[in-house]
Amino acid sequence: IKRELAHLADVRSLQREERYSSGMFRVALAGYTNAGKSSLINRLCDADVLSYDKLFATLDSTTRKFELPEGREITVTDTVGFIQKLPTTLVEAFKSTLDEITGAHLILHVIASSSEREGQRNAVDETLEQIGAQSIPRIEVFNKCDLLSEEDASALKSRYPQAIAISAATGEGVEELVKRIAQA
Repeated sequence: IKRELAHLADVRSLQREERYSSGMFRVALAGYTNAGKSSLINRLCDADVLSYDKLFATLDSTTRKFELPEGREITVTDTVGFIQKLPTTLVEAFKSTLDEITGAHLILHVIASSSEREGQRNAVDETLEQIGAQSIPRIEVFNKCDLLSEEDASALKSRYPQAIAISAATGEGVEELVKRIAQA
């Protein structure tokens, strides 16, 4: 398994080098498992990434091109979902997919709009710090907002005024997110 992971890391490294040399702006999706990262890349990029309500459904990173409204192309990368207290051995196993985050110009921190959001948000922040990505600019994206009551949605916006509330399922808020990515 270690040999296979090393080979995979080499292949991903080569692919990353090619993307980096293109000079394109790179956006990485980071978030707790089942926050909706794969659904978001599918919505943004008309991609066909597996989107499944399962722990570590996305083990491999997926990168797609996305054209901003003004015509500029960027890349968007979906990464493995984080969990609380991610063991160091898993961080090592997922190193090549997590490298996609450390090589990004912007991180979209996708957070499920659920009652567990604070713990999940903190777990992702800890992991981003653990991999050295804490200084990369970040936009917090609260997904699945279509499942919130008006009162809960209002409270969320009040508590996190800089965050963007979206629904990858319905497309609600995605246009505003695209504008913020373009500004970055």
